[in-house]
Amino acid sequence: FSLESVVVQEKRMIMKVESCDMEPLISVIIPVYNVKTYLLACYTTVKNQTYKNLEIILVDDGSTDSSGKMCDEYALEDERVKVIHKINGGLSDARNAGLDIMTGEYVTCIDSDDIVSPDYISTLYTGAKQFNTDITVGTMRAFYESDYMAWGQLIGKNDKCEWQCLNRKDTLSKILLQAGVDVSACAKLYGSSLFEKIRYPLARLYEDLATTYKLIDRTNKVAITSKPIYGYRRNREGSITKSGFSMKEMDLMISYKEFYDFILKNYPELKREANVRYAVSAGIILESLYLADEESNNSEIAKEMKNIISSYKFDLLLSSEVSIRKKVKVFVARHSKKIYLHLYRMYFKL
Repeated sequence: FSLESVVVQEKRMIMKVESCDMEPLISVIIPVYNVKTYLLACYTTVKNQTYKNLEIILVDDGSTDSSGKMCDEYALEDERVKVIHKINGGLSDARNAGLDIMTGEYVTCIDSDDIVSPDYISTLYTGAKQFNTDITVGTMRAFYESDYMAWGQLIGKNDKCEWQCLNRKDTLSKILLQAGVDVSACAKLYGSSLFEKIRYPLARLYEDLATTYKLIDRTNKVAITSKPIYGYRRNREGSITKSGFSMKEMDLMISYKEFYDFILKNYPELKREANVRYAVSAGIILESLYLADEESNNSEIAKEMKNIISSYKFDLLLSSEVSIRKKVKVFVARHSKKIYLHLYRMYFKL
């Protein structure tokens, strides 16, 4: 062998050893659609992560503003960024496009109008290593535009990182009762292999509800931290009325019925918790009808939702995990639109 070939082989061996010692590649999927006002804030919090070995996938879902151009500019400045430009297909389609090309050992989803703490990735990955699990969950906090600067400075810095590790049945129970674990695709780190043959349903609202439980069912345990590391944007604007009730909002009940049937088949011991979530979901639909003043035009839907609440009212009433506020919302929605709207203005909207 020549001296040159030996040197090349040694370099390759060194590179191989170094790659083994490196932290694993983590894919970050960010669907982008007409968010030119918010995209820079989101992207900046991702690119400045303390965890550096990232694959940042920006999926331009047919934006008609300058969002797609901004994605290309970010790719020019950071080799970790990959950009997909595609015809508009909705949030699920955009996430799926990212999942189809990801190469990371782990993957996380972030919405393009949200922001994350500097240690968002490192916190979730540390939990995955510590508890040897394929799913770790962080705490989400809402913020309004006026709170952005203060929230962005404080997120995740002054809170203890306390963990709990649950088996999948207990995790599903918490999701059903909305007790510290939600169905959002965001604020979670997943082992990429969990998504084999699982994708978000196309053209459906509440796509997270239709998918997250399937991923949890594929792992033995889930690690959850109380540390707030993900901020989702809320809009202060908007009145009590809505322009109309869309039948797409019934996707909530479609997705939940699938979830409900899955629970009864695979985790029958969680039937009570599933009944509670069914009643709460029906209350959400009634609220949408009331706020849009559309219950008279959708009387059969309103009747069905009220019947669901009546069917599971005792499970909801006796549930110690559900707040009194949420119980009041559901039961008032079941009995009186007028009282509900009054309480909404005075109490529920807060």
